Amino acid sequence: MPKYGIVFDIENSMNGNFAFAGKGSGALNGFVDGFRFDKVKVDNANTIYDVEIKDSNRLVVACTVGNSGIALPRLSAMRSALGIGQNTPFAFRLIITSDLGASDFVIFGRNKTKNSKQETPWDKENYPLLTTWNGEQWGDMTMGQGDTVELLLVYDPERTAQIDGFSTQYTARIINRQN
Repeated sequence: MPKYGIVFDIENSMNGNFAFAGKGSGALNGFVDGFRFDKVKVDNANTIYDVEIKDSNRLVVACTVGNSGIALPRLSAMRSALGIGQNTPFAFRLIITSDLGASDFVIFGRNKTKNSKQETPWDKENYPLLTTWNGEQWGDMTMGQGDTVELLLVYDPERTAQIDGFSTQYTARIINRQN
């Protein structure tokens, strides 16, 4: 029989389903990790889906159509998922994997790409600026089946630097890319 020091069963909370939350530090000489993933279905052609972090920081994208993709999580959605205020800095690891057998799709960060209505819906501070390991910005990134990218979503309200005319307070920094 397994032995448990603490067991959490939190559901239907008014402020989110957090088993634990707080401020401070924690240290453990042992394994701590989540194993849940969220599957994102991209099944409408010519559509960019907004994704939100609900139950996991691991997204498996199952794209079945062409010319489609996902937009990285908006700042407001991240604040809500983390249960934090407007000026709270954070760094959040996000892993996105293209499902096996999936069609190619695009991951959108903040950019000036026009949609079919000739609007630029992703050119808003609410979307993270997708940045490379060299400090360059990419408006988007193509993913093929089995590709994986690990990002660090960083919000730093004190940042004033710009890259290519974009602010860098909310960024998606590529940690690792396997394609």
